[in-house]
Amino acid sequence: MAKRLLMAFCFLAFVIQVGCSRKDKVGTTFDNASFNLKTVEKRVIGRVPEADITLYATNETDDMYKGLILKYVDNEEKVSWKSVSNPDCKPILMLADLNKDKKDELIVILTTEYGEENSISEAHIIDIENWTEVYIKDPIEKINKEVKTKLTHDIATIDINNKSTKIDIKEYSKDAELYNKIKFGDTINFSVNNNILTAESSAKVAPSVSIGRIFITYEYNGDIYDVKDIIFKPKQVLKTN
Repeated sequence: MAKRLLMAFCFLAFVIQVGCSRKDKVGTTFDNASFNLKTVEKRVIGRVPEADITLYATNETDDMYKGLILKYVDNEEKVSWKSVSNPDCKPILMLADLNKDKKDELIVILTTEYGEENSISEAHIIDIENWTEVYIKDPIEKINKEVKTKLTHDIATIDINNKSTKIDIKEYSKDAELYNKIKFGDTINFSVNNNILTAESSAKVAPSVSIGRIFITYEYNGDIYDVKDIIFKPKQVLKTN
């Protein structure tokens, strides 16, 4: 991000929402934008009005907003993000103190894929003192590395941190064609609650069969937002060791 925004932010004390609509503090979505246009010219798709921060889209293709511009007061910056134009999945902009330094960061949550079987969002964290984006660890990369799974015709097993959860899937396997292994990532939702960034992902054994969700909690480690905790919440537990 351009350094020219630094001075502007230093003179302002901000007061101050993966799912498609949550919020923290006084963060807000912009509800008055028209989301059914096929051509747009600097269309407002998200705001934090208390801080005079606005997210614009400059074009729409294949039901996707592209050419996004992030604006603060009179300063505008192009960002290489995208967001679906589905009105149920509006961009979420908010301010929250994620790194516990008693200063707010700007969080932007965008839905990048949306359908009957999937909903995928991505989060962007902006350090508003120097107007730079801070990297967030990919939740699916972390899940695939840390979570061990096993799938048979009758039982799905998920192991996290030496805790094994087994789910009886016989009622699903008789009607659905199972995957070769448990699949994560068809649904990825980011959210912020109580100044903590979290992500959740579905755990599926077949295209339309979810057996539960993986929940990830992030923390700031000085350079990036890395994964602190991973837990699995099953829909139905057969046995836990």
